[in-house]
Amino acid sequence: MSTQTRMKPSSGLPALPLGLVALIALLLAWGCTGASQGDNYKTLLVPGGSLAYALTGSGPQGQGQTPGLTVVLLHGLGGNRGVWSKLLPMLEVSGRVVAIDLPGHGDSQGAPQRDWSVASVAEDVLALTRRLDLAPMVLVGHGWGAQIAVRVACEAHGGVRGLFLVDPMPQVAALETSKQRLYVEGLLGPTDPEETYQWLARPLSDGLSAPEYDAHLQGLRALGRSVLVSVYQGMFSYDALADLTRWRGAMLALVGDANTGPLALHNMAVDLPFQEIAGKGHFLMLTAPQQLAEALNSFVGLLEH
Repeated sequence: MSTQTRMKPSSGLPALPLGLVALIALLLAWGCTGASQGDNYKTLLVPGGSLAYALTGSGPQGQGQTPGLTVVLLHGLGGNRGVWSKLLPMLEVSGRVVAIDLPGHGDSQGAPQRDWSVASVAEDVLALTRRLDLAPMVLVGHGWGAQIAVRVACEAHGGVRGLFLVDPMPQVAALETSKQRLYVEGLLGPTDPEETYQWLARPLSDGLSAPEYDAHLQGLRALGRSVLVSVYQGMFSYDALADLTRWRGAMLALVGDANTGPLALHNMAVDLPFQEIAGKGHFLMLTAPQQLAEALNSFVGLLEH
């Protein structure tokens, strides 16, 4: 794995209907869930309800010791903190590691009527990090979680030292409104909701074990179609590129070799360094945990020295 030469964006999106199908696969590729959690988690009240989290490590102890950076893990849509289970044993960091269940996922609350915008979810995550005194932090976000991480970093007022984005969501705010509307109509189209969940999950099955695929389906079912629509509408209205422009700290993106479209975040954000992992799909914490761990360990290590 090496840092890649920045790829030149193509001239446009494929025409519908094949273009819409490709976009659907691309968007949903950032939400696979991992195995069910078997850790000792805690919950904390935040403005939007309560968030579940699991914390490991404590960093250096004793008077005069400088705490290491806290690594905060934010999963994608339909996931939970268990998606990082393969990665955690491979991390070699001196500080704490906190895996959070985002609202409505895993053991966290998320009422269907809540505000599902990126800014609102990020506010909940930021509240948790402040209550737990997690700064200084490195935020690790996958897909939708990458959008949340970018927003938190911009609002943390110096509490975040680095952004590590795992196959981040593309800049879907730049998508034509008509195509956004077609996508939402696709979510709501089938009479049977199960058809919607299968429709979302099936393009993501490459590289996933049967239990991982089943867990992804279960995560989508738990959210329900109305919440999925609200989350996607929130993503469509979030300008991640503008927030990345505001961000002045260290950052790195790890991307799968299918994440190369004109709206790919690393193609649009010219200052975002990236590394490509070939042949492992979008769910790098599941399909390439060793490579992901090596890159993250190196990233955190450079920030601590």
